[in-house]
Amino acid sequence: MNAPNDRAASLADIEAACKRLGDAREHLRGIVARMQAEVTETTTHYRRDLQAAIDRVANEHEGVLALVSAAPALFRKPRSAQWHGVKCGWQKGKGAVSWDDDERVCGLIERHLPDQAETLIRMTRKPVAAALANLDGRELRRLGVSLVDAGDAPFVKPVDSELDRTVKRLVEDATQPEAA
Repeated sequence: MNAPNDRAASLADIEAACKRLGDAREHLRGIVARMQAEVTETTTHYRRDLQAAIDRVANEHEGVLALVSAAPALFRKPRSAQWHGVKCGWQKGKGAVSWDDDERVCGLIERHLPDQAETLIRMTRKPVAAALANLDGRELRRLGVSLVDAGDAPFVKPVDSELDRTVKRLVEDATQPEAA
């Protein structure tokens, strides 16, 4: 790093420093371009194998999900099982709140939960779904809001999250359309 000295810098000094910075950035840009070219070359080399493996994983996943979906009685207690790095079973759905009339729900919030109105209602007079989702079922019913898709739902997911992140990145790279 070039340390400034005690004298005042001239425009020529600043221009020279900018030239060094520009050169350093070009050098870095060249390294990144070479690295990206190698990644693209490697991805292209493995694209066919990756796509076949991705298709197989998707098909096997759907097969396990179909089997689990057809056999809920097998997952009463415990509600899930793990074999060969795959966890499957039944779990509580995330659920979503819904309502028919924004204005009606806002009015009911103001009447029944006035201290929470600022959190539960946007200034546009529309109920805030994320905030409403935190209320219990009794309060939601009082407000005319229903909870949908909150029942049990089958799931299948890998246990090895590090591998999953790597595979996800590879899948995203491999499924990008090839450059013409």
